[in-house]
Amino acid sequence: VQDESKFTDDLLSSHENYIKTLENRLEQMKPLLGIIEKRELIVQERMEYEELQKNPDRLQQRGAALTKQLMKEEKMSRRIKRELPRITQILHKKLQEWTNNNNEHFLYNGKAYSDTMNEQEKAWKHYKENQTQLKLKKKQEEKATISSNVNYGSFQQLPGRKKATSAPLTQKQRVQVSSSR
Repeated sequence: VQDESKFTDDLLSSHENYIKTLENRLEQMKPLLGIIEKRELIVQERMEYEELQKNPDRLQQRGAALTKQLMKEEKMSRRIKRELPRITQILHKKLQEWTNNNNEHFLYNGKAYSDTMNEQEKAWKHYKENQTQLKLKKKQEEKATISSNVNYGSFQQLPGRKKATSAPLTQKQRVQVSSSR
């Protein structure tokens, strides 16, 4: 502002009052923001856990390293299964109270957080459905490959098993082998 005559004591006091109002509002928001941060961390941890579960190499470790990895995964799983639903339920109640008390939705990153939670849950369900569909498709492809490779009446080697010993030659086969020499 170029005109300093607009700076008055009334303007200063109104700004100070507005600052106090915002500070009070921040104090009211702090508990909700803490719960939201916890929930966001657990949602992020849920995705990390899913990625860990997809990686079979994590089980290649031995001894204490494997135990430590499995304990970490178990802890993550427990937090996701127990804490996420509990925190989500608490947040729904607190956000509803906020809306009733302030006649507006609680905004987090410029968006109503209740909408954000609903979108996260929809995205998670969609992700899980896609993973299930991919698994089913993979199984069907494996079955189709196996059925197309089957020679009826022949022995099919199972993975991880010892190779079958060959059957003794028939008289006709012995004659063919000896005549080719």
